[in-house]
Amino acid sequence: MRRALIVVFLLLLSSCEVKDRHTLYDGALRQIVARQFEVQKQVALNRSAALFAVLESDLTGDERDALHWLYAWMPLSDLADYDGLFYLRQVRATLQARQEMPWGASLPQDLFLHFVLPLRVNNENLDSARTVFYRLLKSRVAGLTLRQAALEVNHWCHEHVTYRGSDSRTSSPLATMKNALGRCGEESVFTVSALRAVGIPARQVYVPRWAHTDDNHAWVEVWVDGRWCFLGACEPDPDLDMGWFKEAARRAMLVHTRVMGPYVGPEELLDVSPRHREINVLSRYAQVKPLVVQTVAKEGLPVKDALVSFGLYNYGEFYPLAKRRTDADGCCSLQTGFGDLMIWAQYHDLAGYCKAQVAAKDTVILRLDSFPVQDHIVDLDFSPPISLPALDDTIPSHADEPHRMRLRHEDSLRAAYEATFMDSCRAARLARDLDLPADTLWTFLSASRGNHQEISRFIHDVPEHHRRLLWPMLRVLSEKDIRDAKADVLLDHLVTAAKTAVVEHDPDFYSRFVLNPRVRNEQLSSWRSLLVNHLTPAFRDSAVGDPELAADWVRKHIRVDEQANYYHVPLTPVGVWQLRVADALSRDLFFVALCRSLGIPARLDPLFEKPEYCPAGSHQWHGVCWELETFLPAKTAALFLSSQDRSILRPEYGTHFALARYQKKEYATLQLEGLSLQKSPVRLSVPEGEYLAITGNRQTDGSVLTRIKFFHLTPGCERSLPLSWRHAPVVQGSSAVLPAASRLLGDHGAEIDLNVLAHDRGLILVWLDPGREPSQHVLREWQDLSPLYENWGGAMIACVQESQRERLKAYRLPKQLQVLSDTENGLRRKIETSLGSVVLQEDPVLLLIDSDERIVMIHQGYQIGLGQRLLQHMTWIKTD
Repeated sequence: MRRALIVVFLLLLSSCEVKDRHTLYDGALRQIVARQFEVQKQVALNRSAALFAVLESDLTGDERDALHWLYAWMPLSDLADYDGLFYLRQVRATLQARQEMPWGASLPQDLFLHFVLPLRVNNENLDSARTVFYRLLKSRVAGLTLRQAALEVNHWCHEHVTYRGSDSRTSSPLATMKNALGRCGEESVFTVSALRAVGIPARQVYVPRWAHTDDNHAWVEVWVDGRWCFLGACEPDPDLDMGWFKEAARRAMLVHTRVMGPYVGPEELLDVSPRHREINVLSRYAQVKPLVVQTVAKEGLPVKDALVSFGLYNYGEFYPLAKRRTDADGCCSLQTGFGDLMIWAQYHDLAGYCKAQVAAKDTVILRLDSFPVQDHIVDLDFSPPISLPALDDTIPSHADEPHRMRLRHEDSLRAAYEATFMDSCRAARLARDLDLPADTLWTFLSASRGNHQEISRFIHDVPEHHRRLLWPMLRVLSEKDIRDAKADVLLDHLVTAAKTAVVEHDPDFYSRFVLNPRVRNEQLSSWRSLLVNHLTPAFRDSAVGDPELAADWVRKHIRVDEQANYYHVPLTPVGVWQLRVADALSRDLFFVALCRSLGIPARLDPLFEKPEYCPAGSHQWHGVCWELETFLPAKTAALFLSSQDRSILRPEYGTHFALARYQKKEYATLQLEGLSLQKSPVRLSVPEGEYLAITGNRQTDGSVLTRIKFFHLTPGCERSLPLSWRHAPVVQGSSAVLPAASRLLGDHGAEIDLNVLAHDRGLILVWLDPGREPSQHVLREWQDLSPLYENWGGAMIACVQESQRERLKAYRLPKQLQVLSDTENGLRRKIETSLGSVVLQEDPVLLLIDSDERIVMIHQGYQIGLGQRLLQHMTWIKTD
């Protein structure tokens, strides 16, 4: 008996040792994690119980290690807005997948820690996708190899989500799934979350700006067979390392990703902080070389610690791909592609800029001089890396049709789910029950998609005596808000705002700047009632009379940390209130929320996104200056923008032009999204100071002709600024003509003669794949510009596979567009032959043909702005 008891005791002791054994990381790494964990505990001291009490519960060694790892590296947003029990549930699901998936035990430690365990992919709001996705996917990947499982997960993602462009806020994975759509950033967050849920190392990689077109893109890398492979998120291909963006990526100047924790890998480091690394993965996709920049003073001596920005023209500005400090020799470098960059450098009161042709030079010497400079104009051309012959796919063509059949089946599954969304009949019944206008109600319920139950509940639960605020509340929400806002959040804002006394304002003004639950583009959250209930009546009354008291409270109680929130996800106002630490943007959002909770109109100003409030009895916005000792009243000037260039049909801010003001030793782009010069002049009231205006004319080959105008605005002045765009000499796209007897099949097999169609006012001929993002961009641009195409009046022909035509119904396309069939791409091959060396391989393939049947413009592949570029080209060609 005694021996048996000893055996039992030893077994129990052994089990305790196993339970407490550390297996996720050890040695020096454990010490690094422990030190950073202590730092984070101090940062999150005001939320200590909510975050760290879970560590006192009954945990295994792996669970404790995993929680310590996450806590040590997480950004401020994750410390502020989630609790320990949430993280423990996700950790347990992750460890379960690691144990149950056949590849779990064989994954290298660093891959698991950096690319499986972290919940955050990029700048999305976190949710319980890790636990939900594992339950849904576990049986689906059973018995598969790691490669097969990665491909299968992407098919599952495609069943649930397809592409649609939207605003810059990134929905959570479950919200994306609920609505069955997302932009590329959301699709890739969704797919990485699904892959990590079954223990597959994955990461989102991102082109912040393309060199050849005004856009960006994100996709997924997955670790298979000992290396990183890529795939298009929610866009399954037959194998890995395939995707429509593959050729575009060969022309990129940067592809990067952020990694949580002290990652060590072969990639170039772009940024390093105690909590994360940002790495450059461009060399996996494109030819690269290090571009060295050396900064020197007038005397030719190197300038140490100068801040160098590697700028790429896109969206009307020179977007900083990376910023580097120079070393003792005045040098820094960036591994980039073979295109052109704008290099800007500054050191104290010295600055300078120059164009860098990466393909032609290894080192650029930049002389710094006193700045700002006198008014002048600079014309510069910027070219992207050249387009190379397309790489062959690894899958034989005979395997393509079974793959397409599977994609169509997955489309049907998603469509069946979308059919469960709110329909007009159910919406009409709800309108009748609540005595609300049916058409107005249907506008919001139809937009809510998979979120219709939440929006319906919000509408139903609004107290009748507060109904006057129902439509104003819904109208200030963004389309994405309607798709993922919670009923309780909206009710908190509406009911609390209805009880808050406010000075009378114009109803629209009140809705936008008091009632509105969103300040910028952050996820909606409940903050209004908490702030009202935690502020003393005396403070509320005083702050309403003098909103600067609210700013004083923020200065005294909220500490700003600009390094810790490295994913740049705004903390919720409640998170700021509890944590008492925030990055500057979250601090500003908190101030605006605080004012609105008190009934004080507040916003971020539309030019520079700085917080402003409107005092009681005033109709003037007052800016907040957080550093009181540097506060000076803003002095403004009037700037009148105009365009006389008729070839730019719709001069739009952020596409064709932009303005930037010199502040804090660099030019900051003004936030004027939506500004158009179609009807000019446009008057702007802006702060005095040094400015530059940039105009850019993107060419068919992706290059840009820019004009940069430096100018000064004095206080109180009025200045006219006519903008002009540079144009290249008109060069015909080719010497080829439309082959004789160019025919396509219409309805019921009728032949359509394209040669005849072109004779009137010309012809646009395009081959589209509406299931792919590049073709979807063309369709959306045609929809937006439909009146201009109809006014042109020429023929438009789209060749689309029969199985893909249903997708076209989602667009309102020009009336003259005909959808025809090119049997086995016969006409496409025929035109290819007439062009000689040109291979029409990448959809969309687009040809512009004049009335003499000459092919005057050829384009293929992914490029934004083709709709406008076509119209611009039409003004230069013969159409009758």
